[in-house]
Amino acid sequence: MEHTAAVPDDAPRIVVSTEAAVYAAIFVIALLLRVVELGAVPLSPLEATQAAAARGIEAGTITSPLAYAGARIIFALGGVGAAGARFLPMLGGLLLTASPLLFRHRLGRVPTLITVVLLAIVPTAVMAARQMGGFTLAMLGLVVMLWAIDRYVETGASGSVALAGGALAFALLADYAVLVALVAMGIGVGVALLTDEEGQLDRYTLRAVLSGVPWASAAGAFAAVLILGGTVFFFAPQGFAAFADQFGRFTGGILRRAPGAPLMGLVLGGYEFGIILFGVVGAWVATQSPRPWLRFLGGWGIAAILLAFLYQGWLPGHALWVTVPMAALSGVAVTALLELEFDGPAWGIGLLTVGTAAMIAILLLTLGGHLTSPDIIGFPPDAPPEMMTVRFSFQLALGVLMTLLLIVLWLAVSIGFGTEFTLLGMWMGFAVVVLTLAAGRSVKVALTDPTTPYEILTVAPVQPGLGVMHDTLEEVGRFVTRDYLDTPITVQAPLDGVLAWSLREFSAVTYIDRVDPSVETPIVITPADAVDPALGAEYVGQDFVITRQWSPAGLPVGEQMRWLLYHQSQTPTLDTRYILWVREDVYRLESP
Repeated sequence: MEHTAAVPDDAPRIVVSTEAAVYAAIFVIALLLRVVELGAVPLSPLEATQAAAARGIEAGTITSPLAYAGARIIFALGGVGAAGARFLPMLGGLLLTASPLLFRHRLGRVPTLITVVLLAIVPTAVMAARQMGGFTLAMLGLVVMLWAIDRYVETGASGSVALAGGALAFALLADYAVLVALVAMGIGVGVALLTDEEGQLDRYTLRAVLSGVPWASAAGAFAAVLILGGTVFFFAPQGFAAFADQFGRFTGGILRRAPGAPLMGLVLGGYEFGIILFGVVGAWVATQSPRPWLRFLGGWGIAAILLAFLYQGWLPGHALWVTVPMAALSGVAVTALLELEFDGPAWGIGLLTVGTAAMIAILLLTLGGHLTSPDIIGFPPDAPPEMMTVRFSFQLALGVLMTLLLIVLWLAVSIGFGTEFTLLGMWMGFAVVVLTLAAGRSVKVALTDPTTPYEILTVAPVQPGLGVMHDTLEEVGRFVTRDYLDTPITVQAPLDGVLAWSLREFSAVTYIDRVDPSVETPIVITPADAVDPALGAEYVGQDFVITRQWSPAGLPVGEQMRWLLYHQSQTPTLDTRYILWVREDVYRLESP
């Protein structure tokens, strides 16, 4: 007979709550969406010029001193490549996903969870973390600054003020448009003050809080982070000079759009319409709250939307300026719906949620079918299309019928179980559709189709043709020199562009402004102009698509709807092509 020793009651146990397990699963999903194939897609033009600066190429341009500093450190450690250039923004994106936990005591348990879920899967947050830029780092710095200010108001700890100053400097180093986000937050503070009917923010309270702020600590931390971060701990002083350029970019963006960047309204409408819809509802709920912090959040979110249409200098990654407050407000909205008191069985809410989501999905599919390949039905049925007296799209008719059925369903449920019951099931159905679309679109833009130009979260994404060109260079180079990386190549392209970054490992590359008959290297790369370049020998050429750009602006309504539903279009793209010229004697060796 076996005996088992009794475990004492005071033995240590590891207890994992359900909530902790849920958060762990969310963070795993967020990690996979941001890390998998991080370096598979070559750097875009905006990324390449900054990566060139981080690698020490003088022609490179520093657009985010903080992202530049991170890349400089990663490159020094041996991680030169697309994944290394994007590592720090990716890490910032992961931390930004977890940042709502800092405000769990303010938001509440359920809104915090919903906010984390949204930041983990929405396309704008995922793609901002997969690009070399300061978008995620800037927003992370602002969120930490808010938390530090909140901690100071609660505890009066001077260390919180120093943290706030350092976080502000961190954010300013990361991106030029942080000033716009600060304006939105300032408007949020104004909303909280103007709606203070309870008198919690009277001038005496505010004066007492502000009079005790250790401004010297904030200024010292601000200066320290600004100097050390901007100069990569004094190893790269040019980063600090780039910080001064941030203000020029900000002021330039007041009147001018960034080259090639889509309108922010198109980005938000194409990727975050559902979150904005819920966020606006949450903003209304928040501004009615007696809690100043929620009223601030509501004002911040609405101001962020308004500024998204007013400021011109946005890049797609700046959608985070709207996504972050709207995600939190969406959590507030969903929680307010869940707290509605209703008459009826709880399982009925589940059925109504599933029914609403299913009918909306069918409606979207039928509308998409009408836009892509409409099935035309007419009368007389056997007549050719031009002879039919009545013509209509079967999918469009089905969509109208589905809309009517959905309205009838909501009215019937409202009569039977009440308005609150119907609202909860209806909005939960919308929420299911929003989450499903967000997750699917994030997988597409990050993993399954990251080079398509119809996903406008990347300006001019690099095409597979660049990889094919690189492979061709390697193949041809082996016939020229023992080590193909030593092959002499002449390139008519910018020194800090996509092509230059792809050729960074080749040791004998010469960059020129234009070609002439003096160029006789075994390999020459030129833009694909209408006229072949005048070279000093006979060459055989092959063109490659390097980048592809597209914008939905100005499209007809039908094409706009097609893009909104499928992110596809039949309209042409703006391609950047280069021709790889191989000297004829080398080509004969390579192709006997």
